[in-house]
Amino acid sequence: MSDGPKLPAYKGKKEEKGDIAVQLLTEGKVYSRLMKELNATKKGDTISMAMFYLADRRVVDALEEASARGVSIRLILDPNLNAFGHKKIGLPNQPVAQELAQKTDGKIKIRWYNTGLEQFHPKLIWIEKPGQSLFFGGSTNLTLRNLDDYNLETDLFVKAPNNATVTKDISRYFGRLWTNKDGAFTVPYEKHKGFTTYFLKGIYRLQEMLKLTTY
Repeated sequence: MSDGPKLPAYKGKKEEKGDIAVQLLTEGKVYSRLMKELNATKKGDTISMAMFYLADRRVVDALEEASARGVSIRLILDPNLNAFGHKKIGLPNQPVAQELAQKTDGKIKIRWYNTGLEQFHPKLIWIEKPGQSLFFGGSTNLTLRNLDDYNLETDLFVKAPNNATVTKDISRYFGRLWTNKDGAFTVPYEKHKGFTTYFLKGIYRLQEMLKLTTY
């Protein structure tokens, strides 16, 4: 496991707009950094995620708590109906999305990627603050298996000014998917809202408790 705090941050190219700092994080160090940054968000900040799997309880709770603090949150999630050629029943994203929508009274905004037989496979987190953005991107899904040293996962953690080129690129990418600019990329949360059942939510909770999951 990488020792994130001892790894000197790489200073990327210095633009006129400011410095960009990049740090390599693996396995549990992604977890600790992510929780630190989510818990540090304040009213006026924005959290945007494009994610294949969202299941970890600490992350889910942190999103609910951030929303209660006045943080704006947007999620683009895979509906988890197909994975690598196999049909799925919506785990884990559909019960998690329902929980987030219900517990925040719809304040957390959710859209599903408009998948067919493919998956929406990004693992992107963008935290926008006044003057600065933070990004996590790499191979890490937001699941216990990926975050807690069960899988060998690697992310880049990036700090950049809000007017930096990389920030503008991420903003255009996320905005294009969210608003369906030039395509039908995402569908409203209501598209799969009714699919989640008590049985499905029970399976998700049992899998998290027993740590017996395929994600």
